[in-house]
Amino acid sequence: MIIDVHGGDIWRFAKRYGLDVEKIIDFSASINPVGLPAAVKDIISMTIENILHYPDPDYTALRERLARYLSVDIESIMVGNGSSDLIFLVSMVILPKRTLIPIPCFSEYERGARLSGSKVVYLKSEDNNNFRISPESIIDNLRDIDMVYLGNPNNPTGMIMYRKELEGIIDSCEREGVFVVLDEAFIEFVDNSDDLTFIKDALVTKNLLVIRSLTKSFAIPGLRLGYAVGQEGLIRRLRDLQPMWSVNSFAEAVGKDVLNDTNYIEYTKSVVKEEKEFLIKGLSEIKGIDPLPSEANFLFIRITDPRFTSTDLRDMLVQRYILVRDLSTMPGLNNRYFRCAVRRRNENLRLLEALKEISEE
Repeated sequence: MIIDVHGGDIWRFAKRYGLDVEKIIDFSASINPVGLPAAVKDIISMTIENILHYPDPDYTALRERLARYLSVDIESIMVGNGSSDLIFLVSMVILPKRTLIPIPCFSEYERGARLSGSKVVYLKSEDNNNFRISPESIIDNLRDIDMVYLGNPNNPTGMIMYRKELEGIIDSCEREGVFVVLDEAFIEFVDNSDDLTFIKDALVTKNLLVIRSLTKSFAIPGLRLGYAVGQEGLIRRLRDLQPMWSVNSFAEAVGKDVLNDTNYIEYTKSVVKEEKEFLIKGLSEIKGIDPLPSEANFLFIRITDPRFTSTDLRDMLVQRYILVRDLSTMPGLNNRYFRCAVRRRNENLRLLEALKEISEE
């Protein structure tokens, strides 16, 4: 049963506590801390007249630009209303009877599986291994499974699987007739992302779909834009089932242009790396707070102080105009864990100061 609540819901907490939403620092949504690419506002302004017309239902120009960016054929790529749109679509196309989901993970995997009527089979990772799922445990649990969702890096833990590990899983799935949905929404924040990605593999692997998101990497969550790469036949089936005009005109225009900003992602990686190291060091010095290793642009944090839970901590922080991601309702976890995004230095300092105050109270 899905009971997880997404991050980024600043509106709900602003209303609940009577706060000015503009003053809230949102660490609960793992969005690029660099902010909007410089051209985004101009793009939206210049394309304002486009809202008088329906978007191109094939999104040809956007798909062509993504195809050049990824060096893949246009017929092997599709776009969607965020990565969640594509997670739901693939489940409706594959129609798995039983779906294996390693937990903890992004809650939309389970929503997508249940939307198609699939039975969800959890594969729980353990705290004593920092919640790292072993490839062997996945392979050992493929019997009677039709589809598996994998996040690389995983959300919320930030853990990655290395290429050889994923190759072993995908090969085993192919032998067992299991379809693999590989979510790479946060991979562009990883230093060696070009070595980890399975974009090219998806072109020649019949049981694999790779899903990515421009929402996180280009800081445009309000525009909702994701894409998927797979074999042409699979992409065609997905597009046939997709509702018309899933992507709006602004998202299409912005998506085409931001991919030209070749310096943006590299600058983002340097900022995230520096600020993540700063946050980890600062968090490690606070009694009762234990940040775990993460390869993504967010940190997965264990609370060892018995005086408060993750829900208590969230509520104490939001009253200080800081919102973190309480993970107490996420399957596979309990009220001893929370997640926080890596943000800019002044904001990260605010978080550390607030946590220190709470710890010392």
